[in-house]
Amino acid sequence: MTNELMITQLVTTAGPVWWGVVLVASLFIMAAVHGEKPAGGPAGVLLVGLVTFLFLFGDTWGYVRAAFSQPLAVLAVAGGYLALGLVWGIIRWLLYVREVTNEGRGIPKPQEHLDDLAVWAAYWPWSAAGQVYDLVLRSVWRWTIGRLAGVLDWLTRKLFGGS
Repeated sequence: MTNELMITQLVTTAGPVWWGVVLVASLFIMAAVHGEKPAGGPAGVLLVGLVTFLFLFGDTWGYVRAAFSQPLAVLAVAGGYLALGLVWGIIRWLLYVREVTNEGRGIPKPQEHLDDLAVWAAYWPWSAAGQVYDLVLRSVWRWTIGRLAGVLDWLTRKLFGGS
């Protein structure tokens, strides 16, 4: 197998396995550094499910052999994952600060939320997907409730003669 083919196989086929391995490793590192539990709630369940699925139904040993033959590709994937996690951690923090200040609770201090920051960065694919889902769901819900309020207002005026 040529080097180019092995790198391609590792990045395209084995990528999810190694992203899962990097997730687990980063969680345990963060747990050791910050003293937090490497659970992560629903994201932790998704992670365990993904890794289990990939190991049960994937060519795990083929991925491992490819990884050992191309350690630089593994380091590149791990470094990219961690870099994207740090970027997402910053974005998620800014979204959190906006949410808290809009509620009038003052400006939070990052030092008081190290566990949140670590989980957001470590679980960034799930955190980002959850945040997008939450923002979209919240927008659709508010729009729906706004339309419902308009219909109920119209119905109330029609039935009870309000102005």
